[in-house]
Amino acid sequence: MIKKLFIESEGKRREIVYADLSLREINNRIRGYEKKYGSTFSKYFKTFSCDDASPDEMTDIMDWEYLLAEKVARVRTPNKEHVS
Repeated sequence: MIKKLFIESEGKRREIVYADLSLREINNRIRGYEKKYGSTFSKYFKTFSCDDASPDEMTDIMDWEYLLAEKVARVRTPNKEHVS
């Protein structure tokens, strides 16, 4: 299944198709979230509260989680087209 995230901000709609991202881009974006939130996803998510999260933080969490899932899927089923 191809994961997509639709983000609407300031009247503009953006679509992220995770299968279209290079592995380098996935890793860079994951590192960006780790730097932004000061920890790995699993550590951050343990303290995360949907009730207290801003809309931007909710979008970050979904994106971060989908990036990690795409990375794991590629490790399980390597595809030369995605490696960069």
